[in-house]
Amino acid sequence: MLRDNLGMQPEGRPHRGNHLALHEVNELLRRGALAAGLIPYPEHFSTEKAVSRLRLDWSWCAPRAALPAAFFEVEGIDAHKRGLVQDRKKFDAARRVAPDALLVLVMFNLDKTYQPKRRPSGGAEPRARAREYVGRNVEIIFDAELMALGGIERLINQAKGIAAQRTGTPV
Repeated sequence: MLRDNLGMQPEGRPHRGNHLALHEVNELLRRGALAAGLIPYPEHFSTEKAVSRLRLDWSWCAPRAALPAAFFEVEGIDAHKRGLVQDRKKFDAARRVAPDALLVLVMFNLDKTYQPKRRPSGGAEPRARAREYVGRNVEIIFDAELMALGGIERLINQAKGIAAQRTGTPV
């Protein structure tokens, strides 16, 4: 259910290496929240001034919970420094609002025509480059890792645990 029809080209062939395009990553994150019993909010904004100007791509919230259990930003492996620095600001603001929330940067490999994205100039390894700009308190995960057995499920379980701890009841 979580991965149904994701990672497939229009003619029905699977993408090489379990890679995804942006719209597929977004759909997997939406499905993941629902599978966790959480509410997926795209383009999350907060009433806190610092965060409302910095919309995060996704948040997962427990029903009737004031704070998200998880925040997500989604970037291509070719993300530029400027975008990653902006992501760090978003994650820093999210951390101030919900100190125990899961913070995740998801990196995808395919463009909208399902062609592989190019690595950033200089050939830097995307995870190391992203780590340099988003900091140590953000988990960086690739599309193929989410698609692998147990990948998205691990994030689901972590977010459910955070939500249950806050509310005192299982989600």
